[in-house]
Amino acid sequence: MRAFWIFLIIFWTIIIYFPEIIAYLLWWLLVFIGFNLLWFSIFTKKKNWDDNYVKFWNYKIFR
Repeated sequence: MRAFWIFLIIFWTIIIYFPEIIAYLLWWLLVFIGFNLLWFSIFTKKKNWDDNYVKFWNYKIFR
């Protein structure tokens, strides 16, 4: 737990001195989200698109 707090202090010190790092972190987050959306749209099963629910693992979310 002590290593976690040391990591947080070092991380926020770097962020305070170099705020442009936030822009890079946000950019990578958006790239990651976009990649996941693309992956989901390409590799999902097309038969579930007409159903009234979306299935995640063993769970069904009804619309």
